[in-house]
Amino acid sequence: MKYHALIIGLSVLALQSCTDNLIYTEPGTKATFTGNTYQTAFTGTSSISTFSPGSQILLNASGSLQIDNQVLTYIDNQWKARDEFGWTDGTETTNVTAFYPVYPDLAYTKENLYSKGGLEDVLYAKDEFTAGNTISLHFKHLFSLLTLQLNDDLQNGFQKIEVSCPAVVSAIAPESAEITLAAHETHTTSITQVSSSGKYSFIIPPAENMTITINMVTNGKKYTTQLDSKSFTGNKEYTYHLKTSEKKPGIITAEDWIAFSQLINSNTITQYKGKTLDDFGETTNGITTYYLLNDIDFKEVDCTELNQIGYAQTGHYFTQTFDGLNHTLYNIPINSNNGATGVFGAVNITGIVKNLHIESSKVSITSKSNSTAEGTSILVGRNQGKILNCCVKECQITAYPTKTNQSANTGGIAGTSTGEITNCYV
Repeated sequence: MKYHALIIGLSVLALQSCTDNLIYTEPGTKATFTGNTYQTAFTGTSSISTFSPGSQILLNASGSLQIDNQVLTYIDNQWKARDEFGWTDGTETTNVTAFYPVYPDLAYTKENLYSKGGLEDVLYAKDEFTAGNTISLHFKHLFSLLTLQLNDDLQNGFQKIEVSCPAVVSAIAPESAEITLAAHETHTTSITQVSSSGKYSFIIPPAENMTITINMVTNGKKYTTQLDSKSFTGNKEYTYHLKTSEKKPGIITAEDWIAFSQLINSNTITQYKGKTLDDFGETTNGITTYYLLNDIDFKEVDCTELNQIGYAQTGHYFTQTFDGLNHTLYNIPINSNNGATGVFGAVNITGIVKNLHIESSKVSITSKSNSTAEGTSILVGRNQGKILNCCVKECQITAYPTKTNQSANTGGIAGTSTGEITNCYV
């Protein structure tokens, strides 16, 4: 069967944990364990979940508490064991480590961790507490999450995706949460159920310098690729965007959009950080169409080199076609300048912007900016061409006029327009 190549883009989201401070009390006091929250996903913006009553954890403690592999059950807002634990020393600290789930033999070994085909998501809480008061446990993910986002060509007709990871967890020490990796072993995890979102996630060990292999079958074709060697950290999600090399070019990541904004506005540079305009669009009968192949969130992206598309004041209008393919740009910065302002600053009579959604973006204008007259918008500052099937949602335009009776030409879809706007909404 022929192998085809995949194109990959990466973004990383990290999650941090928190630490509780406890108050000193006398030794001999009963130790109380509360706190049953955990981050639902591996991202800082995900919701917090709670363990249901009857859930069990495996707990170890040293120092002012001496607890060895005890199972605690969540009852009446507390983690309780068959026998109560008392503080042995009120002047020291205690180190507590807890795990979920609890395996029948209390062994966190390869046989249990991979019993369902892939590496199981293990939650753990590990912290140092002052002797005496309530110990509040906050759980996070011990392993890493690898998420593969497929483009439409790969998602349509999806049959199977496999991830081969050259690191295998042989054991976890319940007392310390230390992970032991098996030497020279590889584990392959498969997913055959179609995901409606096009995202397929795999739990992988946090390990250094791993080269992960991806194989997938869609529409009877088998595709393969390898991720660049990378070190993975526990409690973090790593998202890769996959598309086929046979697919029409397009913008996949925030970095792609920044490169596109640099190249489309320049008459002097033809390459930006290894990218060219040919990577983002294709030309048919003299008309170039650029494509957005994924939703992109700019919230945690360095956008210092991001430009708007087209500048009216220099006569550098966008003259081609941009097809967003109904994808959304979230939190994209829009910087007010001395001219028409928007994600697309200026679109001329031959230019078309279509099927693009903008959400949660902001722009501010002042009396010092000529954009007040030429047009300030979220999507297109000054439109002479066509804007088709576009949406602006939960965005904000703020004006800070300093001159009396000053007006500004503003709008969600366009600041000023002598062209066509069809089937758009704000």
